[in-house]
Amino acid sequence: AARFLEILHAAAAEINPDFRIAIGLGGLDEEREAMLANLVPGIDLEAGPEPEPDLQASGAELHGSYRQGATGHQPLLGVPVPWLAAEKVQELVGAGMRNAGNSGSLIPAQYAPYNVTQEVCRALILDADTDIDAAVAELATEWAGQAAADLVEIWRQVDRALRALPTLPLYAEFGFVWY
Repeated sequence: AARFLEILHAAAAEINPDFRIAIGLGGLDEEREAMLANLVPGIDLEAGPEPEPDLQASGAELHGSYRQGATGHQPLLGVPVPWLAAEKVQELVGAGMRNAGNSGSLIPAQYAPYNVTQEVCRALILDADTDIDAAVAELATEWAGQAAADLVEIWRQVDRALRALPTLPLYAEFGFVWY
């Protein structure tokens, strides 16, 4: 797998010398040691806010990885949890991550045209000092006009509810899309 990434990176770098690949090693347990030993510049690693020691020692640039919600919400799209998602992005910024990768929760606008969570994450990634409450209020006003305050309250309730939702991996996480 490391050789494939090296070839892919070299081909892309001919067109864009700044091209980078970020890869998560979560599903590559059997190849993890070999992958880490054979990384070349331009192949970066996804990591959480507290990367494992072997990732830190690899010399690769680490990209923060996050999900917008409490867990994967498949098959629900555009679940409004802007404050929860903001905390996750802010945690990565606080850990010194220069880049963030979204793990499975970016939704095309045609399927969730009013995705407050995604818009708040975008604002934070572009400007880490974004005022979350102000960004949420601005989006609610743009999308709901005079009903903006009600919409913000609904989003707050959903955000609180999903924080209390237990993680049920087989039925509400990756297991749902695997089976």
